[in-house]
Amino acid sequence: MKFKLKTGHYQNKVDVQKAGKYLSSKRDKRFSDIEIVEDNRNEKKPLYKIFTWEDTEAAEKQRIYELRLFERNLVVIDENEPIERLREKPAIIRIPENLVKEEGSNMKTIAVTIKEVCSNKDMMNYVIEECKSDLRKVVKKFNRFVQLKKHISKVEAVIEEM
Repeated sequence: MKFKLKTGHYQNKVDVQKAGKYLSSKRDKRFSDIEIVEDNRNEKKPLYKIFTWEDTEAAEKQRIYELRLFERNLVVIDENEPIERLREKPAIIRIPENLVKEEGSNMKTIAVTIKEVCSNKDMMNYVIEECKSDLRKVVKKFNRFVQLKKHISKVEAVIEEM
């Protein structure tokens, strides 16, 4: 599996391949955000340099934000996809914890690999419903602009097809 960052923000801070493999492995094992941050306190860990290491409660919250920002920018390259713009796929996605059914978890969402989402019907249905919801929001926005109203039927057709 090959990884890439969507933006250059972390480009010179980490080895993206090592970081992507590490993060996918930890997420497959259901490591929480806090566990990943704690594991990366060592300078030799792959995500060490993406965090701000000032030890205060605010800094902890910032590191969680930084982890989630990194995850949003991490993509898997699908080298079998012929169309360049469709080659990049999210590596990590956040879903409601009740879809994972982990006991004792107090998180509202949990991060899982896209590979796991694709292999789990409930998770995939959730993602599809979220996409439909996002597209319905697009339709509402298009309704506000006369120039875009002609495209509403196209968006609605995509929603129906899903």
